[in-house]
Amino acid sequence: MWHRRPPRTTAFQPPYLPDAQAVTYFNSFMVELGIFLVFYLFGNRIPKTWPLQTLGDISYPVYLSATVIGWTILAWLTRSFDSYFWALPVAAAAVLAIAFVLHKLVEKPTYAVAQRITARPRFRSDRSWSDQPRPRRRRAEPDTTEPVPAPSPAPAPIGLNLAASDGNGHHAGLAVEAAPSPSDPTAEL
Repeated sequence: MWHRRPPRTTAFQPPYLPDAQAVTYFNSFMVELGIFLVFYLFGNRIPKTWPLQTLGDISYPVYLSATVIGWTILAWLTRSFDSYFWALPVAAAAVLAIAFVLHKLVEKPTYAVAQRITARPRFRSDRSWSDQPRPRRRRAEPDTTEPVPAPSPAPAPIGLNLAASDGNGHHAGLAVEAAPSPSDPTAEL
């Protein structure tokens, strides 16, 4: 049976979200946007302290662990506590702890190894990617004299020369003498 397709609409249709979830996502986005704008506008005026320096150092491990580990912990704690507002700070603390451990046990040691490897002379250069490009060498001017043609070689024979042989080992133009028979008295020995 043929099923009829529903008519296509050209108006924008937002994704389906229950009302409470859409409000939660919007509020979360607005809080994150506000925090970003505060740090963007006043970031240079905030004194560098150990906690803020540590948060800056673990920002990439937080990015890596928050998407999978953080959401998994948040979903599990939301079911366990039966409250999003108790689960959120606990999940955030767990993500920060995991990110701190990743920074200390993975990121810093591999950074130290990379520094030792790239400190070797074969990886060092007196140039940087941001330097001005070097002037290119000019190519040699093409030779304007006409080349002298090489003498052509004599043509080589191609294939079998069938005119020179009859196929039985006899060559055309050559007289073939019969071998003397032993009973022939005129044969010279």
